[in-house]
Amino acid sequence: MSPAITKPPFLGTWRLVSFAIRREDGEVILPFGADAQGSLIYAASGSFSFQIHRMDRPHVAAGDQMKSSEEETVLNYRGYVAYHGRYIWNGSEGTVTHRVIGSLFPNWEGREQKRLARIVGGRLELETPPTQWGGGEAVVALTVWEPAGE
Repeated sequence: MSPAITKPPFLGTWRLVSFAIRREDGEVILPFGADAQGSLIYAASGSFSFQIHRMDRPHVAAGDQMKSSEEETVLNYRGYVAYHGRYIWNGSEGTVTHRVIGSLFPNWEGREQKRLARIVGGRLELETPPTQWGGGEAVVALTVWEPAGE
């Protein structure tokens, strides 16, 4: 007998509360700062959109995205995580798998990103498995979201 299909508990629009990385040595860092912002949308249709960014990214002096300096491009690229696609909710495991269609980081396109997903005190917590990030060490990323209140 197959398990009952349940509606994900996280449908809707979410606003980022925090983005933290736990390193192998246990140190917790806020890679985009304490004031990072983001948006996460889960549609009932199975689509999702995920964005997080630093607040201190530089404006492009030329006023044209295609004419940014190398430094502006690097700082803006490294200060933003964005991807979208389709998701699969596994209620028995408490996981959501993001099937990435498009991403600012093209290496994720066509791949899956699995997250532990739980609702704690009305907030959505998404936690990665140990993942290579920022220098090659395996880290665990935790994003905490609150309802956006449309």
